[in-house]
Amino acid sequence: MTVKVIKTLNVECSIESVGYTPSRRIICSRSSDLTSLYNMLAAHTHIDAKLVKSESGWTIQGSLTEGTALVLVYKALGEEG
Repeated sequence: MTVKVIKTLNVECSIESVGYTPSRRIICSRSSDLTSLYNMLAAHTHIDAKLVKSESGWTIQGSLTEGTALVLVYKALGEEG
């Protein structure tokens, strides 16, 4: 499961990276959309899933649904999340 597009009434952003790798590859139609996206992603502090880097790549520990949301956060903020 990979998020490719985020659309709300106020925000439209596309995510160019694929998979769980937390690279910063989010492009928004307006610069204010990225600020709005960061505000929405603040909910990641309530996610129990974890994104773990291993020798074979990135994996999710816990709920895949929460993990997908967490990967989106890391893609927006970078590995430091």
